[in-house]
Amino acid sequence: MSARGGVRSAMVPERAALERGAEAYLAALVARDPGRLQLAPHARFTENGQAIALGDGLWGSATPSPPLRRALSMVDVERGQVGFLGALAEHGEECLLGVRLAFDDAARLSE
Repeated sequence: MSARGGVRSAMVPERAALERGAEAYLAALVARDPGRLQLAPHARFTENGQAIALGDGLWGSATPSPPLRRALSMVDVERGQVGFLGALAEHGEECLLGVRLAFDDAARLSE
C-alpha cells in the first residue's frame, strides 16, 4: 500500500533515481528555475501548508549564497519519497529548510 492509500506499482523508482530527483529539485530551487524539473502531470506544490504555484514562494527568494548546506536526507524507496533537512539562503540570509518530495513511478516530481 502507498501513503496515498493505493497499491504501489512494482515499478517504484530506485533509490539513486529518487536521490537524483531530490538533487535536481534543490539545484533548481537555488537557481530559481523550476523549468529544470521533470514534473508528473498531476504535480502539486505547497509551502507552509498552503497550495502554491510552482515558482512562487521560496522559489522567488532563495539565493545561491551562502551555498545550500545539507544536514540530513531520508529516502523512502517503497513510497517514492525523499525528505531533506538543511539550510539555504533566502534574501542572502541563511535559513532552515525542510522538504518532503514525492515522485511517481517514472521518477517525475509529483509533490
